[in-house]
Amino acid sequence: MRFHTPFLLSALLFGASCGGVVPRSVAASAETELGEAAAAQDEDRDLAERDEIRKSVELAPGAKVEVSGINGSVTAETTAGSVAEVLVVRSARTRDALAHRRVFVETTGGMLRVRGEDEHGRTPDVRQRVVLKLPKSIELTVTGVNGRVTVGELEGNVTVNGINGSVEVAHAMSTSDISGINGRVRIGLVRLAPDGLMISGVNGKVELRFDEAVNADISVDGINGNVFTESGGITVIGKMNPSSFRGRIGSGGPMIHVTGVNGNVELLGEGSSQQ
Repeated sequence: MRFHTPFLLSALLFGASCGGVVPRSVAASAETELGEAAAAQDEDRDLAERDEIRKSVELAPGAKVEVSGINGSVTAETTAGSVAEVLVVRSARTRDALAHRRVFVETTGGMLRVRGEDEHGRTPDVRQRVVLKLPKSIELTVTGVNGRVTVGELEGNVTVNGINGSVEVAHAMSTSDISGINGRVRIGLVRLAPDGLMISGVNGKVELRFDEAVNADISVDGINGNVFTESGGITVIGKMNPSSFRGRIGSGGPMIHVTGVNGNVELLGEGSSQQ
């Protein structure tokens, strides 16, 4: 069984230097993007034996959805209406192995929870994939996933932590906490909640794309890499030094704090041609 929560060395992340704010290079990231695409295809490849769970759940606006302990990818798409659809696919090399690492889909007090079985000791390799279609107005928390996490255009708060894989949140209306990520983080921000956004403990590149309507303050510190920017709406505040960057997006507002990153930090406008 390959599930584990990423462990990041704080000495590596906080003791390194930053080369400042410079234009972003497409060539520098092309090889990484291709490698991530190949890894994603392998991650979604099912083994010989498989089973499925399908469930539909009515959710009220603002309802909470939690996903935890999954050994594989988690995808949360959005759908019109108030009904959430859950698909869980498990696969293994033998039918007997599917008796292990079960996934439970539970509804309690208006909350939807998808959780992997906490099974101790040595167990067979059972791959899991979770695909959700969720109403836009829900709040989503994803924790303890051994695979990539992809989240669509949700209006509620999004919290993601303890992920051994890349994280992508498209057009987030309210993202508050992204932490403990062993992979690239890519977030498209449409607006921020008053509490702002914290991104911390990332072993990979962080890419933030800002809608033109976003107004926020931003602080970047403790990174082992460079800060790249292509957004003309970002103003540098104060004196920039090799290990930190402070700026203002638009007219300023809630704080975006990026800290403890082992990789580059890219600040881009939503219309940027760079991918």
